[in-house]
Amino acid sequence: MFNLAFFCGLALGAVSIIRTIVEQRQIRTIDVSGADIDGLNIRIDRTSAHPLLAEFTRTLTVNAKRRAMAVLEMDKDSGGGQRVDVCKTTEGRILLSDRFGNYLIHPDGSVRRIVDAYVAQVLPDGTTEPLVTPEMKPACLTKLGVFDQGGGPGYDYGFQPER
Repeated sequence: MFNLAFFCGLALGAVSIIRTIVEQRQIRTIDVSGADIDGLNIRIDRTSAHPLLAEFTRTLTVNAKRRAMAVLEMDKDSGGGQRVDVCKTTEGRILLSDRFGNYLIHPDGSVRRIVDAYVAQVLPDGTTEPLVTPEMKPACLTKLGVFDQGGGPGYDYGFQPER
């Protein structure tokens, strides 16, 4: 009888601790990191995507003078603080790259995702027809910096310019 009461109390205590952790880590903005590059304000907002794991949804926002703000949902960060490299391409555009995707920012402030997947549909006769073909990732001319955690765990996530 004592063992059953002990284990029930232990289980209730564990549920209480987990519930407290979940309530503290509700879906909320974790951080906002920005950089001013070539007259563009580039910002990445990270929002918790899971109450217990270090997973984030990310939103890329670009503000340019004399243009409406561009907002793009980036691919989900399932690794907890994914590094995003920032460079200037040979065409003068800004490229953001990480292991999940590539995003091209034009000098006017418009943003687009670089399609890096091949998608095809199967036709009734068994052949395939391409729906989406992958684009080549533009070459980087100048590395500008990185959105990352500064010196590892315990440091804030943010933009660190190239030195």
